[in-house]
Amino acid sequence: MKTTGRARLGLTVATILVGWAGAGVGAGQEAGPPVPMGSAQPVAPSHPMPPVGMPAPQGFGGMGMGEYGAMPFGMSEPPMPPHVLGSAVLRVRCNPGQMQLDARVLTALVNSSYVVPDKPKLVALEITALALGGGTGASLLGPVEGMGELFGHAPAGGPSEGLFELRVLAPAGVEMDATPCLAGAAAGLGKVLNQENEKMQGRWAKELETANREVARAESRMTELRMVQRKMMDQAGVPDLNSDMVRKRIAELRGRQQDLEHKRDHSHRRQISLNQRLAEITKQVEDKMRSDPALAELEGLVRIQEQQLEEQRNLAGLREKMLKAQGGSAEESQERLKAQEQSLAAAQAVEETRQKIARQRWSIQSSVEGGKDLEAMNQELAKWTMQFADDEGQLASVGEELARMRDNNVLELADRYEIEVVGKLDMANAALQGARQRALALRTALAMLSEPEVSMLGN
Repeated sequence: MKTTGRARLGLTVATILVGWAGAGVGAGQEAGPPVPMGSAQPVAPSHPMPPVGMPAPQGFGGMGMGEYGAMPFGMSEPPMPPHVLGSAVLRVRCNPGQMQLDARVLTALVNSSYVVPDKPKLVALEITALALGGGTGASLLGPVEGMGELFGHAPAGGPSEGLFELRVLAPAGVEMDATPCLAGAAAGLGKVLNQENEKMQGRWAKELETANREVARAESRMTELRMVQRKMMDQAGVPDLNSDMVRKRIAELRGRQQDLEHKRDHSHRRQISLNQRLAEITKQVEDKMRSDPALAELEGLVRIQEQQLEEQRNLAGLREKMLKAQGGSAEESQERLKAQEQSLAAAQAVEETRQKIARQRWSIQSSVEGGKDLEAMNQELAKWTMQFADDEGQLASVGEELARMRDNNVLELADRYEIEVVGKLDMANAALQGARQRALALRTALAMLSEPEVSMLGN
């Protein structure tokens, strides 16, 4: 079966990681954890043998594909440990969340022919961490598909930058220049990190296009539902079609209608009662006034005085016109003044008689039971008449609103509104917010991407 370089890398990594499970250092040696970048005490480089389970390259002590630390069949002497041909310090930087920046993972990568195709078969490469730092968390977008467990999603808090020692190991007796191998490993590691970074950037760009289309669809759906909402509300003729609010409004209107009917009926009863009482008292007062001789005499007197006053005023007017036509002398002026005084006296007499009539009428009215309260009762009647008219107007308004809600089938529309609009609006809004958050996360992640870097600081 034909395998690609990428598939071979996966197989190599799987083989190495299985052998390295639970062992981070070589046989017979211990190494402390890497010190964070910037620490005053970096980890001293060590030169361990490959861990138990790591396949040895051909030629390592003549062991073929045996294991370090294990004696192959037919051999009485253990193999000689490999020696270090050369080493260098690598600075590795990648995007947080792109890969697990771990010495075992980097060792697996540089020993792959996919990453370092020119690596001699007789040597093996080993990477140990000197200092780690940089990234503070996982990718904004969660796991990203990549090369197995190597690329895609760094653990929360995982580093994105580090210093590593790269060593070239060879079997005893094998000597060669390690510089090309070191440089090839650094270049190959940088190349594969950049390739994976470009692929990840391309995937995210496509996902962003998809997310933007989802946002547009969700916004369009929200617009459609808003139009349905407005149409149903216009049809109902109410500001809010919430089912509970509609039922509450109908109950309020019916309660208001009953209260207004009670108030109106009370106002009407008070009007009837006051009108009846006023009619009774007024009749008694009028009967008594018609039979009162003093009042009759005063009314007769005032009629005579008013007639005399009218005659004097007519006569004075004629005299005034004649005097103006003839020019007028001092004697005529005296006559004019005398006529005015007589007219004034007659008017005064009329007014005095009218006042006597008013006092006599009040005296007669006061002698009747309830007569003194006629004015107050008339004022109260006017108040209840206005209250009745106001109650009637409010009742008409409430009745019209109830009739309109009944004619427009508002209750039925409210139930449909809950099913066809409210639930769908909530779901559409949730979908819109989710799509917007996804698009924002993708834009932010793309903006934060930078080119990975692998540099060799020295050997």
